Amino acid sequence: MDEDVARYWQKFEEETGERVEVKGVAEVYEGTDGPGAWCLVVLTDRNLWFRQMPSSNWIASLFQGRSPVAASRRPDRDLKIPRGSILSLDDPGSRKWFSSPAFPVLTLAWREGEAVRNCRFSLDPSTDLRASLRKLF
Repeated sequence: MDEDVARYWQKFEEETGERVEVKGVAEVYEGTDGPGAWCLVVLTDRNLWFRQMPSSNWIASLFQGRSPVAASRRPDRDLKIPRGSILSLDDPGSRKWFSSPAFPVLTLAWREGEAVRNCRFSLDPSTDLRASLRKLF
């Protein structure tokens, strides 16, 4: 398993030409309510990546009466934000136990052309990614 993980990150660096500095898992919210999409969050020497990962939803398949179908990864769903375009990170601080979502909801703002875009996400606190994002400012 550890070898598979090491190969994944080696392949990521080869494909992107970027050096991974820190990585984690986040739930990205597209709307104002409801569950988000789980993805890998990767801070490299040049970009911040939100890379959605495929999954088989076996719990949903129990209610739909069919076998889970493994989804394939869609690179068009990846979000790549150049570090130099990041404008702000709204970080509300720690959350109380048993709150939903369990982790703080952060809001990242960045410039894309003439527009300012935002992304809301809950970041797994078990990595240094949150601290690394704060250091960008």
